[in-house]
Amino acid sequence: MPFLDQDVRFERFERIGVLLVQQESNSFAVAAGSLDRFTIHLGASADLQLVGANNEFAGACEELRQRQATVVPLLYAHALPAGPLDDSSYAELIELVSQTLQSAGYLDGLVVCLHGALAGPGDTAGDVGIMAAIRESVGGQVPIALSLDLHANATESLCALATVVTGYKTNPHVDQAATGRRAAAMLCAVMTGLLRPTTSLAKCPALFADESLRIANGILGEVLADRLTTAPHSLVDVSVFPTQPWLDEPDIGFATYVVTDDDQHGADQLARSITRAVWDRRHELVVDRLLPPDEALAAAAASDVRPFIITESADAPTAGASGDSPAMLHALSDWDGGTVLLTIVDPAAVDACHRLGVGATVALPVGASIDTRWSHPALLRGEVFGLGHGDYRLSGVGYTGMTASMGRFAVVRRGGVNVVISELPAWSADPATWRHAGFDPYDVDVLIVRSCTDYIANFPSSAPTAVVADVAGAATPRLSRLTFERCGTLPFPIDPTATY
Repeated sequence: MPFLDQDVRFERFERIGVLLVQQESNSFAVAAGSLDRFTIHLGASADLQLVGANNEFAGACEELRQRQATVVPLLYAHALPAGPLDDSSYAELIELVSQTLQSAGYLDGLVVCLHGALAGPGDTAGDVGIMAAIRESVGGQVPIALSLDLHANATESLCALATVVTGYKTNPHVDQAATGRRAAAMLCAVMTGLLRPTTSLAKCPALFADESLRIANGILGEVLADRLTTAPHSLVDVSVFPTQPWLDEPDIGFATYVVTDDDQHGADQLARSITRAVWDRRHELVVDRLLPPDEALAAAAASDVRPFIITESADAPTAGASGDSPAMLHALSDWDGGTVLLTIVDPAAVDACHRLGVGATVALPVGASIDTRWSHPALLRGEVFGLGHGDYRLSGVGYTGMTASMGRFAVVRRGGVNVVISELPAWSADPATWRHAGFDPYDVDVLIVRSCTDYIANFPSSAPTAVVADVAGAATPRLSRLTFERCGTLPFPIDPTATY
């Protein structure tokens, strides 16, 4: 983007606030989101805690300082995906945002970092409510640059509350800090008069499972590369927002958002062109390479790739699912192959292991402790090999530096199978999680992750042969298995006859 390359600096020290509030909602999850699951830092504490982290907040602060703005760090509030926020948590979150802005004093501009797929209580589009509260606090004249996750439900009502919008360019996501820097640079260009932002949003009624949305070496990347060859010279930025596919809300669908410099025709034409091209290839973006658990394990045993990755994405906590499906544990009951690592959430089983201690022999029912709709507990026999607890920092490419916790955990070993049972969902696609539990994830035969795409960036040599386990769950790539009731017009592939 040209404004990132230009040394645009302020002549006076404009006060620019930076605020991040992010949680992705899965409408089909059993556990509602709650404020107590958020990591929250206020003011200068947020700035200090996040220096060097790969997130939009840190990136925006860094960019603004380079352009000699007076950075006003306001709020960092982030949580793992979950169900829609409960009523009280949503109200408290809105109040926290409003109070933070009211106490900040006058601001010349604002960088707001949202996810874009937060669902509030009832029919509330959570991010729209947050942006509306921000606008009410700072007024309609203060320029706002809004950054969004690639899986945002980008709607006219959300985008209209910002001056400019930009989103992640990668999937799996590895450019969070770069997105924050880009948002800050665009804001600076607007505030100095270098950019006269003209925007356009084009949507089509289609949802795509995350597994089909790789940018590099994927169909979405091909479409963008093709359409950008004829982009107008006025182009500033293009963002595509395929939407969180497990979000049952009005106006869901694939969106393209274009920013030009004072060129409405060029913005409209490019946005419609990209969205139309994606719609025309919608049948190619349906995930169909799914294997039942026993076939996935057979593929692992027959492969020379190590670690061989099986992704149980239908139960991915990073997509809002509970992380407690025992489907792969059931399939591993007779496993006599090499070493296997997998995680599962079950607080009661963790408590039992901690009471018995390392070295104890156990026979525990494990799994389906939170979401009982898809399976029944598996009987896990083995030895308590390790116990642990505490926070740690993620070290993977995508979320470097983020503080994470799986609560107390226990490792139960049976033969080559090592099960990390945790009180809270684990980031199983991040190497730091396994190291926190005492393992090197690169030195095993089979690694089972509850992840849609994050593992691709962290295990690039294993990603090309990875298989998706065909199991049920709140984040299933088989979207037709879910019942959408609130979205109004049913999108493709829920309605295979949907039109655009």
